[in-house]
This record gives sequence, C-alpha cells and structure tokens, in this order.
Amino acid sequence: MNSNKNILILTIIAISTLGNQQAKADFVFGEPENLGPTINTAMHEIDPGISWDNLSISFQRGQPDWSGFVEAWIAQRTTKYDPWNDAVGLGPWEDNQGAHDAAILKAMVETMGGIVRGWGTADGLELYTWQDKLGGYGGQDLFVMKRETVDANWGPLLNLGTTVNSSNSDYSFFISPDGLTLYFASYERSGGYGRTDIWITTRATRLNPWSTSTNLGPSVNSSSWDYYPNISPDGLLLFFGSGRPGGFGDTDIWITRRASLSDPWEDAVNLGSMFNTSVDDDTPHISPDGSTLYFTSNRPGGYGGYDIWKASIKPIVDLNGDGIVDAQDMCMIVDDWGTDDPLCDIGPMPWGDGIVDVEDLIVLAEHLFEEIPPVE
Repeated sequence: MNSNKNILILTIIAISTLGNQQAKADFVFGEPENLGPTINTAMHEIDPGISWDNLSISFQRGQPDWSGFVEAWIAQRTTKYDPWNDAVGLGPWEDNQGAHDAAILKAMVETMGGIVRGWGTADGLELYTWQDKLGGYGGQDLFVMKRETVDANWGPLLNLGTTVNSSNSDYSFFISPDGLTLYFASYERSGGYGRTDIWITTRATRLNPWSTSTNLGPSVNSSSWDYYPNISPDGLLLFFGSGRPGGFGDTDIWITRRASLSDPWEDAVNLGSMFNTSVDDDTPHISPDGSTLYFTSNRPGGYGGYDIWKASIKPIVDLNGDGIVDAQDMCMIVDDWGTDDPLCDIGPMPWGDGIVDVEDLIVLAEHLFEEIPPVE
C-alpha cells in the first residue's frame, strides 16, 4: 500500500481488548478527499448524511459569517460509483415552532426517496430530529415523526419525553435501523463526564417507551465535548467527534469498537494525524455499505470555511504481504475457516465480523490478482 494514499489503522485495530479477546481485522482509510464544487461552496457545508440506498447525500449550508438560518441541501447520484450531481436546496431550518422543520424533513424524504441512515429507521416509518420547539424540556430536545406505511402521511413531531430529553440540550443523534437503540449527545447532563457526552436509550419494541438514558461511560466520553455519534452498519464501530485532550485540532474524529452487539465499547482511539488536522474534523457519517466515511472539516484545500470530505475504508486483502492478492491468500482463509483470526476476517465490512467464512472469500475474490504496493 502506498503510505501517502492509504492510512493504516493498526493503532486503532490493535488496541487492547477485554480479557484475552483478540481484535478484528486491520483496515485502511484512503486519503481524505474533498467532495468538490457540486457540494462545497465559498459558504459553510456541514453535517453530511447518506441515504440507505447510498444514492443521496444530505448536508447543511450556512453563510460565511453564520448569519441567518442554516439551510438543508440534497445531492444525488445514479450509482454509488458516480459523482454527486449539483445539490438542491430545500430551505432553511428552525422557526422555533417545529412546523417548518417538519416540512423540511418531509421534503428531504420525498427528494431522496428514502431516509438518511441514522436519521430514521430502515423501514422508513420513523424519522428523528432535534430542535428547540416550544413546549420541550430543555434548550434542545429530540423528536420523532411516524407514519403507518411508506405511502402514508407523516404524523406530527412527538417529543421523546423525559427519559431521553433533559433540562439542557439533547441533540446530534443516531437511531439504529430497527428503531430500538438511540445514541445522542447531551450537554452538561447530570451524571456525565464532560461538557457534552454521548448517551444511549433503548426499548424492547417500537410500542414500548424509551428507557432511562445511560451514559456510554469513560471509555467513550471525556472531560470535553463528545458528540455526533455514528454507528457502523454492523453496529460494531462507533465514530464520533471530540474536543478532548490528545487530539490534533480543535475537534477530531475518534473511534471505538466492540466485539459484539452485547459487548461494551472499548477505549476510544484518535484516527491519527494522517486523518485529523490542526483545525476542526467532526460530524462523521459512515456509508450504509461501510466503504466510505464522510465528515466535516475546515482544513486547507477546501472551497470555503467548512466543507464535506470523504475517505474510503478498505480491508487489507494481501494477507501474506507478498504484493499480490492470489491463491495463496485464498488458501490462508480456507486454513483459518471458522476461526476469528483477525488477519483473514476481512468481510463483509472492511473490519470483519468475528468469523472467517464465505463473506471473507467474497471480499477476497473482488480483489483477486490485484497488485498491492508495499508500505513505504
């Protein structure tokens, strides 16, 4: 791998795990790329979100001096391999009454033909947001809109209640595909570790109320700002923004992982100086297929103040390091069949799934006979 084109995340994946459990497969990030002038302008573009079909991207656009309301924008593409078309504006957010924000959300769904992953459930029947609508419990609260079928009209915005919302601000959330787990940031909430922490609430079914929210704890949260949680499609990685000490800029993107959905999150790790910069890097959003991480940054090389950037996520497929993906690598997978060997666990997500099986053969086959330059 060319060292200035791929960023090896050995420090992330080789972090110590609970007990004697071994970490999963290594993977690499590609060099961050600006999404270009169809998305980014001389203004601020922030907070990217990708639809479930991977064909639409939502983001917010603000004036260079942040005056006025931030506006909602959408861009689309024909396939996930195509460039993004010119973005279309849907109007400004926030009227403090909720009605206009609800209309923007509905317009987003109609324009995209679906919902942003993490903003709503996979079946398209629940759509979440945060705002300072009158009648809430704090500065900002979390709300949901529901509909009976994908062809039905949306119901009103409903406050998630006091088991979720606090007397301060609750915002920047991620809802699981099944709608049973909600991660969100909460500002100076009692029981936290810093100014803003990431919290979680769950429910047994969608007919049940949300449980009392719990803090993700010191393995994730710090004494500073920790927010914008985004979960990988398999639920095993958590990306988030943080202003904690030990970073490279004002805010950095950090990552934590867990061995399974029932295991605790491990200690968070910074994505490193090849990814994070001396300025702001945050609002991470991983694509539905796990192949790309989108984020916001005001780093040099952009078009305006803050821009939307992306970095590819790739498995390490040259298992024996001989410079080519071939039958020898395939034999290594066969030899480790049914084990949790992290070297051969490369699918279906780039970081593996805890077992060497047919998913890993499929990923390897997609790269068969590729020549892999050595790390410089």
